[in-house]
Amino acid sequence: MSSSIVNSPRHYPRRPSNWARYLVIFLVMPVVLLAIVGETYESLARSRDQRQFRRWGELIDVGGYRLNLNCMGSGSPTVILDSGLGLPAAEWSLLQPDVAEFTRVCSYDRAGYGWSDIGPSPRTSAQISNELHTLLQNGAIRPPYILVGHSFGGFNLRVYTHEHPHDVAGLILVESAHPDQLKRLPAQIRDSDQQQLRSLHRWQPFLPILIHLGVQRIILQSQPSPGIPSDVLQEIRYLQLNSKFYDSMLGEIDAMPQSIEQVRTAGTLGDRPLLVLTAANAGEDLPPQFDREAFRKIWITELQSSLAQLSSRGKQVIVPDTGHLIPLQQPQAVVAAVRQLLAAVPEHK
Repeated sequence: MSSSIVNSPRHYPRRPSNWARYLVIFLVMPVVLLAIVGETYESLARSRDQRQFRRWGELIDVGGYRLNLNCMGSGSPTVILDSGLGLPAAEWSLLQPDVAEFTRVCSYDRAGYGWSDIGPSPRTSAQISNELHTLLQNGAIRPPYILVGHSFGGFNLRVYTHEHPHDVAGLILVESAHPDQLKRLPAQIRDSDQQQLRSLHRWQPFLPILIHLGVQRIILQSQPSPGIPSDVLQEIRYLQLNSKFYDSMLGEIDAMPQSIEQVRTAGTLGDRPLLVLTAANAGEDLPPQFDREAFRKIWITELQSSLAQLSSRGKQVIVPDTGHLIPLQQPQAVVAAVRQLLAAVPEHK
């Protein structure tokens, strides 16, 4: 054996100094503690929500996955409610019982929303329309229908009317999306929407962790929601706090160009009774630096007004003291619109 090897000094790994260990503990421990606190906070809050909010309606198979359908009342035509982008069927909870006093009314969670299972992609209005038709058939909800669509729900129901014209007796478009709004609204608003969409996509992989640690709950609770009862708002946020909801909502946003073309192809509504409910305070949730008056001029007097022209029996109704969320801020305006449309439907007279 070589003497150089025998006599060479041994080298052992150096143990970290005390200050290095303390530095690691100082940096890591607060993160661990925050994670434990966040997880505990979310667990307690979710347990409270699960006790407070139960599922209404029934889960109905629409082809290997289930959608939640909640029907009340009796009478014909049946009123079908389709929610806005990012909103579960709970957005109709303030008005559905009142409508049920004079006719049958059904709300449902689109695939991936609320209590419903995730559905196949792409999440276009045509796909959503087909799912709704299957849901109503399998749920034994017979036509004719009065369709009530809020925001993006208006797209879906216009496509539904085109695909199943004999089922639809009339429509109510509540602050409905317009296929030309991306082109005609101020560029500042379009740029802001695109920036928010990019941010959502960046954070999408981390959303399950953020939800699990209670961070997303805190973010939702920090968002202002004037005019919405706290118990309804809490239920909506509870139903939004899962990754399937965000995946489904982003799927609808990503498929929006296809949905817009499908709405254009759907064309007009013929001579069906049509009411277009437009918020007098549209744009109230825009940041202060935005030109709200310019937005209102385009939204109310151009885009929403043109929706009323989709039918020879169309009429626009300006709803006072409300922003975009009419079903939550002025639910009685929707109830009154349903009564008015029922009176205009021959089968109901």
